Amino acid sequence: MLGDWYIEMQAEARAVLIAAVAASPDLPRPTFAWEGERFTPTADPFITETFRPDTTRQASVGRASGTIEHRATVALVLQYPPGEGTNTARRMATLIMDAFRPGRRLERAGCAAWVEKVDPRPSYQDVDRLTLPVNIGLIGHTNL
Repeated sequence: MLGDWYIEMQAEARAVLIAAVAASPDLPRPTFAWEGERFTPTADPFITETFRPDTTRQASVGRASGTIEHRATVALVLQYPPGEGTNTARRMATLIMDAFRPGRRLERAGCAAWVEKVDPRPSYQDVDRLTLPVNIGLIGHTNL
């Protein structure tokens, strides 16, 4: 089913993110605000996650089968307390970007994707938070 690819890739992206954050020996470990799950922000660092299906299209046609191309964006937003500078948030973003290096293969339950791009966005400061977005582009194929 078409939706399976998106469900499995979101689950695998979450597993990679959890492992990347856990591997940080000297940075405060943020909690996670997963898409679709209840979360109450605190003063501590946290990362919000949104999985955006971008496109699904027929990529090839064959006599017996063809392929469907899927693209999605894992939108992460690192949220840190204000007034502490950007160093800690940028170091955590670097760990995450290293974990999702372009070309990395993600695989789960018979579905696969490759990290196509990692797009760190400019940070911005508001009264309550320092915010640092990082978008991760995925591409994968399934059979018709």
